[in-house]
Amino acid sequence: MSLGAWKSSASIQSATGNSQSSGTSAQSTDTSGRVPAPKQPSATKTAAAKKKKPTKTQRKRRRKPPSARVRRVHRAFVASTSLRPMAQQLLQDRTPAAYAGVEGYARRHPKEDAGALAWLVTGYAHIVDHDYAKAIEPLTRAKSSAGELGEYVTYYLGTTYLQAGRSAEAVATLADFSEKYPDSLLIRDVHVTYASALLAEGRPQDAIAVLEKDRQPARADVELAVGRAYEAAGEIAKASAALHNVYYNMPT
Repeated sequence: MSLGAWKSSASIQSATGNSQSSGTSAQSTDTSGRVPAPKQPSATKTAAAKKKKPTKTQRKRRRKPPSARVRRVHRAFVASTSLRPMAQQLLQDRTPAAYAGVEGYARRHPKEDAGALAWLVTGYAHIVDHDYAKAIEPLTRAKSSAGELGEYVTYYLGTTYLQAGRSAEAVATLADFSEKYPDSLLIRDVHVTYASALLAEGRPQDAIAVLEKDRQPARADVELAVGRAYEAAGEIAKASAALHNVYYNMPT
């Protein structure tokens, strides 16, 4: 798992001139037989055509240093170049030596974004191994300095708590996700996990309230969770409608 690389592109503009056609119809003469001189552009048009020089304020704006957020992401990206090979090996092999390498990196960078990334990779590797109990500690460590990785750490930690049978902690972890990360691409996945944790806590009506907002555009896992929530709430007709929609209209 690594940070993506940035790509930039440049556009090229070309200018084309207008050609004049020759012939007797291209020019006109006055009564004396002289060809009239071409009109000169007005002073207003000439002034408008001149390119404005940037002001001192504009030049200062161009030299404005990058924000703290941009610098932080850049540092994590640069640091990840040394972490990336170890992380890739861990996610591919998940051997004790690979775990030790990434955990060692995380311990050497305890307060950095790269360290949080290393803990996130470690926790995710345990999830891939279905060893949810072991995933909790590294994900908890990652959360303390997650920075831009916060939404991923929160989602996987909540998932880990749920899969480990600690549904109350899953609810607590995911309860305010929508407020913290309103634009997250993970938000519907989080809601499905959160609703499952609420069902495990005996709160089907709360689960329904979470899921109903995510039913459009339709997605099979959301609709399945809706059906289960309505079933747990004793609303069999609505449960049947949702499950019927999954099985007959959303083939996999």
